[in-house]
Amino acid sequence: MLIVSVYNSFLTNMCIYSCFPHVVNLACKDVLEDLKENPNKVLETKPDAIGAEYDALSSYEDTLLTDPVGSCRTLVSKLRVSDGRRHNLHDSIVRGNASGAWKDQDGKAIKIREVQLLRDCDTRWSSIYMMLQRVIELYPVCSKPLLNSI
Repeated sequence: MLIVSVYNSFLTNMCIYSCFPHVVNLACKDVLEDLKENPNKVLETKPDAIGAEYDALSSYEDTLLTDPVGSCRTLVSKLRVSDGRRHNLHDSIVRGNASGAWKDQDGKAIKIREVQLLRDCDTRWSSIYMMLQRVIELYPVCSKPLLNSI
C-alpha cells in the first residue's frame, strides 16, 4: 500500500520535480545559445573595465563572434563524415607522432593520443565540453593543411 501511495504521489507531483541532469543540460544549452546570439553583451557586464581587463573582455567578445562551438561542430562533422577521413585523421596522428611533427607552445615535440574527434549529443550536457576538449587536444592535427585536403 505504501508503494502505491508513493507512486500516486509521484504521478501527482511529476510536473514539480525535474531530473537534475536534464535541468543542467537545458541551462547549458540556454547559456550557449545566449552567448551565440548576444556575444557583445560581455563588455556590458563590466562597463568600468579598463586596460588589460577591457582588452581581455574585448578579445573574449571577438572570439564569441566567431561561434567557436559551431566551428568545432563543423570541423568534427567534416572529419567524421566517412571512414576514410577518420582513418586519414588517425594516420596523420601516427605519422606526426613518429616524425615529431607535433609541437607545444614552446616548440617542444609532443605525442598526441591516437583518438578520434567526438560529436556532441543534444541530450548530454557534457558532450559539448567533451567535444571542445577533444578538438583542443587534437588541434595540432586539425591544422589548416589537413583541412584544405577535405
